[in-house]
Amino acid sequence: MLSPSPPETLVKNACPHLEKSPKVSVTSVCYPYVGCFDDRPPFNNAAGKLPKSPTQLHGDFNVITVDWGEGAKLPDYHQAVANLRLVATQLKLLLDILQGQGLKLSDVHMIGHSLGAHMSGYVGLLIGSTIGRITGMDPADPDFQCLPSLVRLDAGDAMFVDVIHTNGAEFIKGGAGMLQQCGHVDFYVNGGETQPGCQDGVGGALSSLMSVFENSQHSSNKILLSHSLGGSVGDDVSCSHARSHDIFTESVTTNCTFTGFPCDTYEKFLSGQCSDCGTTGCSSMGYYANQFYGTGRMFLRTRISKPYCGYQYVVKVTMSSSGRDSKGTLSVALQGAYGNTSFALITPKT
Repeated sequence: MLSPSPPETLVKNACPHLEKSPKVSVTSVCYPYVGCFDDRPPFNNAAGKLPKSPTQLHGDFNVITVDWGEGAKLPDYHQAVANLRLVATQLKLLLDILQGQGLKLSDVHMIGHSLGAHMSGYVGLLIGSTIGRITGMDPADPDFQCLPSLVRLDAGDAMFVDVIHTNGAEFIKGGAGMLQQCGHVDFYVNGGETQPGCQDGVGGALSSLMSVFENSQHSSNKILLSHSLGGSVGDDVSCSHARSHDIFTESVTTNCTFTGFPCDTYEKFLSGQCSDCGTTGCSSMGYYANQFYGTGRMFLRTRISKPYCGYQYVVKVTMSSSGRDSKGTLSVALQGAYGNTSFALITPKT
């Protein structure tokens, strides 16, 4: 494990505001010039959704979660945008300290949601684009879309940048995320604008933009750095924006692959024109994206509810000329050696 800074200070129950809760045992780690970090709630392994032991990830990881909730409160979104640059500067200082203790920046993986995605990019810019990987989960749109790469997440911020787009609809329709490509590989989930089963509105976009989750991980030589401003309100009212980190969380432990297919547009993808990996190659959205060679725009569909990962098939139906005037709906079920699927509607209901 990395020794953060000599001398390293470990203090049990060092948080005064938790003294009234004797059942909570807290370990704090303090660094010169930066401050103290501890494992108090709500940092509880994403409510148990992530592996409790790093060994389940086939590696040894140090995980740092950054909570900057005081700097990203409603209703002042623009102040939060300004504040994220200050927090990014503090994170850059922390990485400088850890680097002095032997950390390799190429082993750092920063994971950020919404504003946190752009914060991760700004850390990469400040540190010289030598961070190993940044994962942007539905990067925020307002104050970033189509602006210079200096102020937003882009492929130049790390050695590998993968981006998950889930809520790039127009803001008036509840969109909170960017549709603009900003990574080496960009995954457009169900088209990247809205997600099935979600009913988003403008209120959801405003609230979820302020609910920022950044995550980064470091393993023995790798560090997972996480920046998080918890906000269940954003999850509830903008489910499409929150779907990006739900999918990433699922990708950590599932045996199912979120395969993304290279394509120019979602319409072409839906019409079956992009059903193979072409010349550029496919990629796998989520935690293991850096193990694939495919780059550029990737499209995929997911299930409407958890688990979101599923296998994608192209079904072509040829109608006889005598049936062209027939009316109704068409559903398809697949049968195979490993089981059968339920019926799925493949034509409009009207």
